Amino acid sequence: MALERADSPTEHPRWLLLTGTSALVVVRLQMSFVYFQACVSKLPHAEWADGTGMWYWGNSLAFGAAGWLHPLIGPVLANPVGVAALTWTPLFIEISLSAALLVPQRVRYVLLAAGMSFHLCIAVMMGLWSFALAMWAGLLLLCLPLGGELRITKPPSGHGSSDQQDRSKATALDSEKPASRAAATS
Repeated sequence: MALERADSPTEHPRWLLLTGTSALVVVRLQMSFVYFQACVSKLPHAEWADGTGMWYWGNSLAFGAAGWLHPLIGPVLANPVGVAALTWTPLFIEISLSAALLVPQRVRYVLLAAGMSFHLCIAVMMGLWSFALAMWAGLLLLCLPLGGELRITKPPSGHGSSDQQDRSKATALDSEKPASRAAATS
């Protein structure tokens, strides 16, 4: 069963819209600061600056990769170029995500994919699944436009190849067209 968007949206009090939008803006700013701090706080440490930080994390008995990952991660951690890439890629992703509010929306979608992949790698390598889920939620708030909405419409009735194309167009993420009340804030 598909959901349909109401033809006439429910009117909400202006103060409620302002409060909700303000809360979302504050959360987005907080997420930017979290990523900025995550990157900048690593830079004074020699291991992160020289590109060997992930060698220590990957080989740590407490926080390192699970045993079943060692055949995959071990050769990368043994290679200086591989360990440098594993060390500096998270720093690049974190500093890029901290600037997400300053870039166009199409770039934010790329940052969203990079951030989701980054936290998936953390979850798999370190087993921090609840952390990944929380950060994925924060990434959605940070990278998706304010006022965007998920719009699912009922597909047209009938059969045929053109109907299949119509069905694929019927479900869309209406994030390219923010609601008029939030267009100025995204």
